[in-house]
Amino acid sequence: MTPLHLGACIDRFVEAPLVHASDLPGARSLTPDGAGHLLVGGVSGLWRIDAAGVVLLQSKEPVVAVTAHPGRVYTLGVDLLSWEGGAMATPGAVDAVAAWNGEVWVAGSAGLVRVDPVALTSVPVAGGPSGLRSLALGPDRTVLALGASQLQAFGVDGTEQWVVAGLSDARAAATDETGRVWIAQRGGLWRVEGPDLVLGSSFVEHVADLHFGPGARFPSRHLYIANPDGTLDWLRPGP
Repeated sequence: MTPLHLGACIDRFVEAPLVHASDLPGARSLTPDGAGHLLVGGVSGLWRIDAAGVVLLQSKEPVVAVTAHPGRVYTLGVDLLSWEGGAMATPGAVDAVAAWNGEVWVAGSAGLVRVDPVALTSVPVAGGPSGLRSLALGPDRTVLALGASQLQAFGVDGTEQWVVAGLSDARAAATDETGRVWIAQRGGLWRVEGPDLVLGSSFVEHVADLHFGPGARFPSRHLYIANPDGTLDWLRPGP
């Protein structure tokens, strides 16, 4: 394989297809499920990627986004947050979801909202961003809220911790096993280095979602990418 354009990045990535076109039609969201598998949500339902290949888990309704906290998977419909044994209406139309330590966050027309799935309540983050495209877990117990032009990190109490501005058509963000944050935007995959962005791969650009592997069959150093055309790619560190 041919190494991708590296810029000043010390992490070399090379591409390999994992799931081919039409296997995941209309893919929109990607997450590990806590059991060593990958889950993909999209307009046709929810899939699991495991040793057996692609397994359709549900096709009753579109899955706008999916996230998993050990022991529980949350799926997001247009206006409904669901999990095994429960569901609750979301505050307006929603586009992204993230879960950490019992806290669930959703993003959509109401901005950034903290959800309590036990009490079935939701509280908007005061002064939080709107027009978000992606939510991800960040380093130091933060939630990464990504819009088209900036990335904001919020603490578990909803206070803003730091911001990366000046992005161009950003699509998704992910945190690797060392706590470094990566952003897919126009021009490729970029790593956050303080106030700067360093190019890691020019291959990653118009993606639906991305996530580093959970381990085992999906190594944690590999970056997995769900594409809107129904393919799932992975990037591994090159030589």
